Amino acid sequence: MNHADSMTDIIDIKPPVVFGWDPKWIYLLAALGVVLAAILFLWLWRKRRCKAEAVPVPLAPPLPEDVTALALLDELGAAYGIDDREYYFRLSGILRGYIDARFSLDTMEKTTEELHTIVWGMEAETQWKSGLMELFRFSDPVKFADAEAGADRRARDAAFARSFVEATRREIEMPRAGGTPPVGSRAGGTPPVGSRAGGTPPVG
Repeated sequence: MNHADSMTDIIDIKPPVVFGWDPKWIYLLAALGVVLAAILFLWLWRKRRCKAEAVPVPLAPPLPEDVTALALLDELGAAYGIDDREYYFRLSGILRGYIDARFSLDTMEKTTEELHTIVWGMEAETQWKSGLMELFRFSDPVKFADAEAGADRRARDAAFARSFVEATRREIEMPRAGGTPPVGSRAGGTPPVGSRAGGTPPVG
């Protein structure tokens, strides 16, 4: 081996080895930290939200059935452009719903003939029972056979329904001053007849 060949066999000196973190690993760890922080935040947020939803929220007491029925009658009276069929479907539905809630009965799925026994078993005056059955029987051909009722008959049946609800609503016990119990209404919703001093009934 001559001197020229020995010079060509010299191996290049390697660059100095750099010790420390590779920048790409630093970026990767930073991104991983951001992801973990986001996951932790979402977990804490959902845990707090579930805890807040678990707190029971007091519900408002349901409205008395007479208040609900009278409000529905007001809504029906204000309805514009509905035909007789829809009117009597809604009117009979309001009455059935009130009867069910007020007297703890089940009339919504009953036929008119089945209603006869139920209605006549209610604790109400005879005039209300007969009036209800007359209204239900009249409404059947209007609802199912396209019979006409007319504005006057509508108004008369709506007035009866309102009077029935107002006459048979539940009594609210309101204690009087001095502990005297309130004077209740008679059975069937007929209000008691008051009297003046000396026993003379009031005029009006």
